[in-house]
Amino acid sequence: MGNREGVIDRTGKWVIEPKYATISGFHEGFAVFQAVHGGKFGVIDSAGRVVLEPKYRGVDPFVDGVAEVRGDTESDSGYVDKQLKFIWKGRIMSQ
Repeated sequence: MGNREGVIDRTGKWVIEPKYATISGFHEGFAVFQAVHGGKFGVIDSAGRVVLEPKYRGVDPFVDGVAEVRGDTESDSGYVDKQLKFIWKGRIMSQ
């Protein structure tokens, strides 16, 4: 089965069962996870609900209410707000 990651509370109780390849800490109420099968990234909320399906090559944590998502195409990439709606589509090239 291999290693899986989840989230525990301060008492050591699982609040999100270990079922992800990787999972980040929570930022602004959301955590980024990597799916075991397919290796794509998605987002869960603090209740453990998948709120952004794992279909992205990368997802950055939320900062100031915005997260970058990187899909396979430019139309699948951009920035989402905390309602998980695209506020900017396309890639931003940095130097």
